[in-house]
Amino acid sequence: MGGRNIHPIKVFCLRHTCTHKTERLRVEVERERLREQSCLMMIFSLQSLFVLCTFFYFGVLPKRQTRIYRRIGPFRTNGLAKDSSILHPLTPDARPSSSCQPVNNFVFVKTHKTGSTTLRSITSRYGYTRDLSFLLSNDGRIGHFNGITLRYSSESSNFLPPLGVKKNDFPNYQNYNISNVHLKYNRRSLDKFMYRRHNLTLFTILRTPEEQWLSWFQYYKKYTKVGFKADGISEAAMPYIERLEKENGDFNQQSRDLGINDKKHFNDTLLRETVTEMTKDFNLVMITEYFDESLILLRKMMCWTFEDILYVSKRKQPMKTQFPDDVKEKLYQYNHADVYIYEYFNRTLWRKIEEYGPSFKGELRYFRQLLTKKQNECIGQNSTTNGRREFVEYHSLQNTSEFCELYVNENFQLDSKIYRKQGGIGNM
Repeated sequence: MGGRNIHPIKVFCLRHTCTHKTERLRVEVERERLREQSCLMMIFSLQSLFVLCTFFYFGVLPKRQTRIYRRIGPFRTNGLAKDSSILHPLTPDARPSSSCQPVNNFVFVKTHKTGSTTLRSITSRYGYTRDLSFLLSNDGRIGHFNGITLRYSSESSNFLPPLGVKKNDFPNYQNYNISNVHLKYNRRSLDKFMYRRHNLTLFTILRTPEEQWLSWFQYYKKYTKVGFKADGISEAAMPYIERLEKENGDFNQQSRDLGINDKKHFNDTLLRETVTEMTKDFNLVMITEYFDESLILLRKMMCWTFEDILYVSKRKQPMKTQFPDDVKEKLYQYNHADVYIYEYFNRTLWRKIEEYGPSFKGELRYFRQLLTKKQNECIGQNSTTNGRREFVEYHSLQNTSEFCELYVNENFQLDSKIYRKQGGIGNM
């Protein structure tokens, strides 16, 4: 693609051999997204037009276009809820079934630079308030198992004990309720440590491979490896990529997090077999670009409340760099395994949304309104730091209630609380 500027919809269609009809529909969706953004700007500036905009968006939009929405994906607000001063009550059929039981034993396989830290904060808050045990490394308060292969006998000294078990009582280092840290996924190894392993709920999250890689490149300041500074990030990406082989460990990072062997990364037959196995293991694969939609599916699957899935974005990079199209195309080729599994599970996500039923849209709207309400109650001013990693946004706490403290999780204090609760003594 060289350095030419190509509309993102046409790039998508070049990759996926779209029909002319599909391309036209996506253009219509893009136009509708711009219409919504204009509407939101009016809401923020002129509250008196709120009712009119709401009527326009929900009343005038053609039914046929709405169906395209749900299949391709609703308009995004970059993970933030749409502002509203009114919380519309849920209809009875949108509430959780009284017959289901909340899921307290689960594995969240954390992937790099996918919004997984935000999702981990949700699961950590849930487990901490219910006195559940977390599978954690004793190497610092975060508890990740970076580079550690889980083995029941030889590696137990690297773990924190579960609640109620004495330190160094390694034979009883088992029956953990939750795993939500970075580790190299291996189902057989995890089963040795988790409670109710035969009825364990697993989920993970994936992000568009090009965007995930570029976020990683910027976050870890990889541009310095090829002699560039922060003001030259966009120019540094291609020199960095070209100095590596496509089989290099810097590519297909999400696949590696999910335990997919390097030999499978460019073999579609083996990848097809892999996603089949993943479908058996994972109850849900969430998609970063549709974070709120994924959370609605997670809530129902876990029989949780709307309050349980509230979140504050973590490690967000407010100064996102725009990269040339030729860089993204090269990354599309080199991250072949990530592209394969992302496209597969993006399709399965939208099938699940279609199967969810007519209450999905109402629940999503209610959740985003509740999210805005809680953000306004709990979050103070944002700040940006430029330390070891690139320009990361942090949220301060303006309400010291117990809920707000756990919800905002300022400076990851929740991780410290969990670590101390299970006997950790490391650097707090």
